[in-house]
Amino acid sequence: MLLELNPETAPAIKHAFQRYQDGVGANTIARELNEIGFRSQQGKLFAKNTIRSWFRNPYPFAGCQVWGRTKKGGKVNPVEQWTIVEDNHEAIISLEQADRIFQQNQAKQAAPRNKGLRRASKYLLTGLIICPLCQSHFIVDSKPQKEQYFYICGTRNRRSQGCSNKLWIHSANFEQQLMAQIEGVILQDGPLDDYLQRCLADQQQHLEQSEQEIKSVRQQLASIDQRQDNLLNALADGLLPAQAIQQKYGAEENKKRQLSYRLQQTKGVIGFRASGVANLQRVTETGATTG
Repeated sequence: MLLELNPETAPAIKHAFQRYQDGVGANTIARELNEIGFRSQQGKLFAKNTIRSWFRNPYPFAGCQVWGRTKKGGKVNPVEQWTIVEDNHEAIISLEQADRIFQQNQAKQAAPRNKGLRRASKYLLTGLIICPLCQSHFIVDSKPQKEQYFYICGTRNRRSQGCSNKLWIHSANFEQQLMAQIEGVILQDGPLDDYLQRCLADQQQHLEQSEQEIKSVRQQLASIDQRQDNLLNALADGLLPAQAIQQKYGAEENKKRQLSYRLQQTKGVIGFRASGVANLQRVTETGATTG
């Protein structure tokens, strides 16, 4: 069975897949599509669950027919059991992009939720120091009466006979010494200055590219406005059927919404990159002054 490409939803699908590759979540993508003005084939707003379903099985959007993906109860089979038939219908995205999206989604689903570590520890080295005797992580214990905190073997902390490592590391002193050594290595003259200069040049290049993109988008928007004016004049003069003009005008309006959103996004990127350039310039100037 051949599936037909819907010209109205295809741009929305392309936008969604590109944004997902950029690391944007389904909830944000759904909101963006609705704000731009895209709607589903039923004329409804896009929901985040719909967007997620696209990424779980992107191959139909690459022109493929997928067989054997789910069992009778709806449970998804391992991908090795799927049968993917290429060139079944017109594609919206490339097969290579579908592969990347699928792998990205699989990796995201396989990533541990880490529910027990929702908050970052307030102690710098929590989970980083390993006991050489029992391989347990060091944890922080305290002596409240003296307001002192120490890193000690987690096994020994739970059971005194569980590990023979009696080492107590004063947290504040150790962290201060460690940070001093790190700063001495990272902030030494030479490599850091070169790195910052490369970062600054890269940010400035991206900033210039974004400014050029804004110029291009504004020119395209101006062309759309001109074409829409021409369509209205043609309607007033009776040069074209009203239905044909309405379709063309709607297509131009759809392009206009997409470009306007792109313009808004690029302006935000410019603001972020301009801030980054300013920060890098301050850092390099400070380094030159203190060097």
